[in-house]
Amino acid sequence: MEALNPLSSGSTPSDNRREELFSYDYNKLVALFKTLPAANVNVLQGEVDGSTLATKNRWGDFLTWISTHTPYPGLWIGKGFTPKDKETGHGYNRFKILGFEHRSMRFATKPGNSIIDNKPVMIMDYRPYLNPLGLLHAIDEIRQLDDNNYLLCGYWRWPLIGQSQFLFYHIHGPVRPFRED
Repeated sequence: MEALNPLSSGSTPSDNRREELFSYDYNKLVALFKTLPAANVNVLQGEVDGSTLATKNRWGDFLTWISTHTPYPGLWIGKGFTPKDKETGHGYNRFKILGFEHRSMRFATKPGNSIIDNKPVMIMDYRPYLNPLGLLHAIDEIRQLDDNNYLLCGYWRWPLIGQSQFLFYHIHGPVRPFRED
């Protein structure tokens, strides 16, 4: 496998790396994720745009589609982040439904270690909030690709069947300030 260098794409740090990441298969996303540093709650702030990336198989395709295209809360388009202190923060997911954007599926952020390689990540934990992702014990792990691009690895802990497979997402921004509504 070719070496993966997160800053070797020839793009500037402010460029959206979505198209580059769309070209990666699942195994390349896992390999890239392992090379990246943890996101920092004091750097990743504001609202960001989001995209889904390659999955391991058709079941992963289905899980990704369900997590981003439900009738409610709607079509997933990104997230919002703000710090509480030097290590923790909170945020929300951004959705569109009937052409209108709204914010829901709130989460808490904190430092932690990845389930993939036990190295530092910023954890997005949905359990502190009453929402469907909290009930599924959803966790997203965030690593920083460059100044404005981040790679997320998400998974759920289903009540009866255990942990889901890893799902990868890309976020880019900030595209605008965090909203406290």
